[in-house]
Amino acid sequence: MPKFDIKNLYYITHIENISSILQEGILSHGQVEKQQIQFTPIYDNEIVNKRQNKATPDRQSLWNYANLYFQPRNPMMYRVVHEKTHNNIAIISVKPNLLSVSDIKITDGNTANNTTQFYSLPQGKKVLQKNWKIIQNEWWNDSDGSKRIIMSECLVPEKVNPNLIESIYVSNYDTQKKSKK
Repeated sequence: MPKFDIKNLYYITHIENISSILQEGILSHGQVEKQQIQFTPIYDNEIVNKRQNKATPDRQSLWNYANLYFQPRNPMMYRVVHEKTHNNIAIISVKPNLLSVSDIKITDGNTANNTTQFYSLPQGKKVLQKNWKIIQNEWWNDSDGSKRIIMSECLVPEKVNPNLIESIYVSNYDTQKKSKK
C-alpha cells in the first residue's frame, strides 16, 4: 500500500499556457475571464461549464477556484492525450506547501461528479489518506468508483501563486522546445 505522502499537486494544461501561468499563476476560470487572459483550452466545455454552475458547501462557485489534482495520471489526462495530442500537454507540479493556504477545499473525487463531497483541509487530508491507495493507482474504472476518486481535487481560491510552481513536465524534447517559445 502506498504511504500517504503528498509530494506535489498537479495542473494539466496546454503548453501555450505555460508562459502566462509562470507570470500570473494558475488562475480560476473566473480570474481568467476577469483579467481577460488569452488561453488555449484542453478541457471538455460541457464538463467545465458544469463547474461554473456547481457550488461548494459554502455556496462559492467552482468557477472561483483553481483546481489541482493529487494524481496527474487520471481520466482527464487520458482523455486529453487521446483526443488531442500529448505533444501539446504539460503537467505543472506545485509544491505541497500550497496546502497551508487558507480556504482550500479538498474533494473526494472529481467535482463535476454529483456524488463528490467537499472538505476543509484537515478533514480533506483524512479523506485523502483513506483513499490514497486508489488515488495512486495506475488504473481506474467506473464500477468501483475509482475513476471519480482518482481525480480528487485541491480547490484553491482564485489562484495558485507562480512561486509555488516546482516543475513542469512535458512528453518529449520537441514539446519542451515548443513550450519555451
